[in-house]
Amino acid sequence: MWTNAKEGVPEDLASLAVHEGAAGLVEASSESALRTTAIRAMGYARGYAQLPALADFAASKNDEDGRLALEAAVELAQRGRPQEDHEDDDELREGCDKLSELARDVKRPKDRRISAIRAVRGLPCPTANVPTDLDAH
Repeated sequence: MWTNAKEGVPEDLASLAVHEGAAGLVEASSESALRTTAIRAMGYARGYAQLPALADFAASKNDEDGRLALEAAVELAQRGRPQEDHEDDDELREGCDKLSELARDVKRPKDRRISAIRAVRGLPCPTANVPTDLDAH
């Protein structure tokens, strides 16, 4: 499954996400050989357990990981997900808070801030403090 999903085809990423689950993808993202595929697949995983990890990657200094994580967060937001367990509330809040912080950080690249805003606006964030200075972009 990992080999097929490495190509980035949405159906393969979704299959991997179902097979590994959000927690499995988060765990796999700690291995450099699996990180890119794991981050991409997180956008297709159920629930919100992966959102804090995506937010951490989005805020990282690694541009590629950051871009992929924000793409996955936007994918997660666009598809909507049912909460899988009671811990999803905490993980959703944590991920939303981190993404909101990234969106407000004027020292960050504009493209990352815009993607973070898109994700936060699409997610059912309990408290979203999203800047409006980039709305016309």
